[in-house]
Amino acid sequence: MRSLYDRLEASEEGSRALAAARLRYEVLAQIHDALAETGVTQAELARRLDIRRSAVNQTFNGDGNVRVSTLAEYLHALGWELKLGRVQRGAIRQEAVSARPVDPCGADEPNEPHPPVAMTHQEWGAAPEDFAWYDYGTEEHDDKFYVLSGGAA
Repeated sequence: MRSLYDRLEASEEGSRALAAARLRYEVLAQIHDALAETGVTQAELARRLDIRRSAVNQTFNGDGNVRVSTLAEYLHALGWELKLGRVQRGAIRQEAVSARPVDPCGADEPNEPHPPVAMTHQEWGAAPEDFAWYDYGTEEHDDKFYVLSGGAA
């Protein structure tokens, strides 16, 4: 069985949507990293840009598309600029897949079942919003799971 990602990637529309999502994720990651590295708050960034804090919050929450000019203004206010590069279609996915551990659940053989791993967010000491959804599907497995995305133990 193919993964959800592979099924989306198989169509032109799905492939285009995935490419847009990857770029959007990277853009938002750049803004978040710049904010974290400078130690500036969203309220201070809004003040520097002379805009409403809610507008900054919407950008950081990923609400809507971020215009290139908005990205440049935010980064400039934080003391940064962004250098972009392009890669062949599919290269980003290939890089991400090749960087994955062979099997994060401990099953060494493709057809060997994964050991059950189930913990509530309370057992992890985390809130539900501290988790991110990942599709770790392969030809043999169509696994989807939540992982702790950071912050909590």
